[in-house]
Amino acid sequence: VTHLAIPMALVGMAAFFAATIRAPLTGIVIVLEMTATTSVAVPMLAAAAAAVLAANAVGSAPIYDSLRARMPAEPATP
Repeated sequence: VTHLAIPMALVGMAAFFAATIRAPLTGIVIVLEMTATTSVAVPMLAAAAAAVLAANAVGSAPIYDSLRARMPAEPATP
């Protein structure tokens, strides 16, 4: 079981990032580039797709949309 810990962590990283920004391929590419491994690319694709579908089903907004909504309409003047 311990030999699967690292690949499972990589798949989880890609899925979490993909669901957070709603961009599955971006999440996969970033994790693949950071780790320089392609052996878990297919499980990453499946997990990222499932994570994005779950995030959409729950109805949460992507992180960048949430951050934009919190920004003030007018920038503060010094």
